[in-house]
Amino acid sequence: AYLDNYVFSAKAVAQTRFQYSRLTPAVAATGGTTSPVVLIGINDPLKLVTGTLVAGTSTSGATDRRETRLQFQEIFAYVGGNHSMKFGVDIQRIKSTFIDLSDATGTWDFDSAGDFLANVPSRFRQNFLTTSTQHNTYAGIFAQDEWRMRSNFMLSYGLRWENESIVRDGDNFGPRLAFAYDPFKSGKTVIRGGAGIFYNRALLRTIDDFTLGAQRLFFDTDTLVDPPTGKVMTNAQRRAFIAMNLRFPQTLSLDSPLVKQFGVLNSGFSRRLDPKLRIPESYQANVGIERQIGSHLVFEANYTWNRGLHLWREFNANAAQLPKGFKNFTEYLASRDFANFLSRPGGVRPLLNSSTAGDLVRFVLAPSDAANPNSVVRIVEFGVPISLINLNSFTSTTSVNTALAALNSLRLDPSKGEVEQLIPVGNSVYHGLTLELRHRFRSIKNGAGFSFRAVYTLSFLKDDGIVNTSDALVP
Repeated sequence: AYLDNYVFSAKAVAQTRFQYSRLTPAVAATGGTTSPVVLIGINDPLKLVTGTLVAGTSTSGATDRRETRLQFQEIFAYVGGNHSMKFGVDIQRIKSTFIDLSDATGTWDFDSAGDFLANVPSRFRQNFLTTSTQHNTYAGIFAQDEWRMRSNFMLSYGLRWENESIVRDGDNFGPRLAFAYDPFKSGKTVIRGGAGIFYNRALLRTIDDFTLGAQRLFFDTDTLVDPPTGKVMTNAQRRAFIAMNLRFPQTLSLDSPLVKQFGVLNSGFSRRLDPKLRIPESYQANVGIERQIGSHLVFEANYTWNRGLHLWREFNANAAQLPKGFKNFTEYLASRDFANFLSRPGGVRPLLNSSTAGDLVRFVLAPSDAANPNSVVRIVEFGVPISLINLNSFTSTTSVNTALAALNSLRLDPSKGEVEQLIPVGNSVYHGLTLELRHRFRSIKNGAGFSFRAVYTLSFLKDDGIVNTSDALVP
């Protein structure tokens, strides 16, 4: 870092700052670099225990991020009469490299311990080319003036403009206005207030997470497309593909024929940035009063208001669209029977593929077998076998997977699964009242002294997301 202060005169001073910094945190996987991750679903109905057992290598939290930053800042201050002015520029050049090691060694999923013992995996996924580098140039220019209009009143106003090259949003002008007023000219009471528009910094880690797919190759059996239908494979079709083409615990390489044929660029189906993405902004205001009580006590009360706009949120741009006339997807699924015919002799059924699966699938809201609510019951009507699926079977993966397969045709693009899109639609509002009582330092006997400070804050926050980029929630 470098800092230089140059005094032109008693009224004019310039300050120059320059810094170069590096950030190299890393969290390495603890289980090695070549063994795959194994996830085994656990469902114990006797002890009401469900969860996932992680076996083999775990790449949880296995990421590496390196950042270099060059920053130049120039501030010029001038005092003239009742005015104290400042002008400045801040330029930062940032290079951020992120390495995502999740699924880099391959991950095998088994729905149950029985499937693991029988070597019947339900899913395999592996990532390739998982290093991404982002370049961002931040530029900020500001001008402000503190004007002492009267001996007991000061007005401060200014304007700041900010721009970040990584996001196309160049109209980020932030005006600020503040005042301080001593109504009794006694120096014991001060009323302060201020308001302004402020802009967040671009979250490079978030942008990197969404743009990594531009180069990352992703192989996932959950996203495989059935060539005859052009739709995402059902759970039964995926299991058949795994049994025919993959062998646990073997993994794939970048030049594997399966990766070349079925590997997909992540941006093609899962995550993308909204073309109208913009920098989040907040409108902030504060008003307060400070009063000296006696010679040592000071009481202060402040009210703060903060309104957040254009916060980054995710939504599924390829979610199934509920047909008109239905209140929810449960009502839609229960309204009709769904075709489950074999694609060809000896082929795979599109919704439910088992030795006892019917040519039709019917979703019901109550178990057909009270003793086993998770079971799939087969009935015959007019000579057509029908499989009954209980939608209220919360612990059955069969009912969930079959329902998702039935809803797949309602997606905007049935050939793709979930498409998470980052959009600037989040909102938040904050109200806060802070009461403070403090005692200034007071000396007592033998060179000792004391002071205290007591603060109470009553606040209210309303937000449509719990973390950055979370899916929108109903407040």
